Amino acid sequence: MFPRCSLLLNRMGGLSTVWDPTINVVSFQCVRWRKKRTDPKAKSKLDYKRIPTPIDPWEYEFLTTKTPHYRTILRAMRKMFKEEQAQKSTETAEGGSAEERAQMERQEHLSLLEWNEQENARTRAIREERLHLELREKEEKKLGKMLEMEEERRRTLEELAIRVRQEKEASKSYITMDNVEQAIENALADSKEYNFTIDKRGRILLPENSAWQELKARQELTVDDGEENIEEQKQQQ
Repeated sequence: MFPRCSLLLNRMGGLSTVWDPTINVVSFQCVRWRKKRTDPKAKSKLDYKRIPTPIDPWEYEFLTTKTPHYRTILRAMRKMFKEEQAQKSTETAEGGSAEERAQMERQEHLSLLEWNEQENARTRAIREERLHLELREKEEKKLGKMLEMEEERRRTLEELAIRVRQEKEASKSYITMDNVEQAIENALADSKEYNFTIDKRGRILLPENSAWQELKARQELTVDDGEENIEEQKQQQ
């Protein structure tokens, strides 16, 4: 009876150690506590130095060379087997053979190549037409710029010709070494007075030989207008 109860208690969760009467009442339990970070190193390990595991050079070279090769071969074989299995499952699902499907793919590829050639020809024609239009626009712009430059050059030459004629006309009155004596005699004979006086009313009084001819002409015109206004006022009275 007791062995059966003990077995039942063991199956229930390890309670046999509590209810087993064969165990003494006073027992010792050994516990190995974790060392603290501040505890010193054990005396048996003070002079311990780990000796590296010896490695055979030939074995090391063989493993480092052949292991990647072996794994590559296995990877390729797995991939090949997976592709064959997928191909078989596809053939079974679609009901066609691999040769027929390859022929269809080849025909589709040829048709795509032909369509690609047609698209290339169409885009080439569009590109050539665009380049032709751009070239013609560049030539027209270049021709227009040349015409503008020619017109600008013609206007510049005309302006220079007009300026040359004006300078030629003005050079007739220039004083040169040939006519400097005659110019001095003319200046002495026809003396000009640059001084003038101003009366209390602010009127400018010019001498007879004044150099301010334009101012003199304006004064004469003003005097004539004033006399005419006075005569008109007298007539109205």
